Formats: sequence, structure tokens, C-alpha cells
Amino acid sequence: MDRFCIGGLIGQGGFGKVYEATRLDDGSTCAIKRLDRSTADELRRRFSREVRMQAQLRHANVVPIIEHDLTDQEPWYAMPRARCNLRQYIDGYRWVWPR
Repeated sequence: MDRFCIGGLIGQGGFGKVYEATRLDDGSTCAIKRLDRSTADELRRRFSREVRMQAQLRHANVVPIIEHDLTDQEPWYAMPRARCNLRQYIDGYRWVWPR
């Protein structure tokens, strides 16, 4: 995690919290999802499985994992920072219905 400068909280959910971050090597903005330390073992296993599987996927519709550490006391992974969330995207989309 020492290759990132962690910023503010973006959001949180069932697995933990997501923070805005900057990669120190290239200055790019990303998001870091961090599992809470007190999370139950089963959720830790699910989080680890999710990260390992997602890290192997390469597709335009799947957010890539830049880096991760599943052995940290608070396991985490980094991904590119999205410009908006799905709700913001849908609200801003101009729907055009066919005639």
C-alpha cells in the first residue's frame, strides 16, 4: 500500500470501505477497496476469492485490479477510479426511444 497516497472515503458496503487514492509512480487516480479488520472469516474468504477471480479477468466491461494484498491485516485491492457511479450515469444518460 506504500505505493499509494490514500485520500477521502468514496463509499462503503458489505465488505469494507472504498477510498480515493493516487498512485505515486504515475500520479493516476484510483480507488482502493479495503476490507474491515473485524470482518468475519467467511466474508474475508469471499473477498479474497472475488479479488483473485477479478484479477484474472480482462474485458472492457470488467474493472481491472491494478494491485492487491490479501495477506494484509486489512486486505485490499486497487482499481481505476470511475468517473461516476451507475446511478449518476443513468441519471445523466439521454434516453432516445426509437420511433
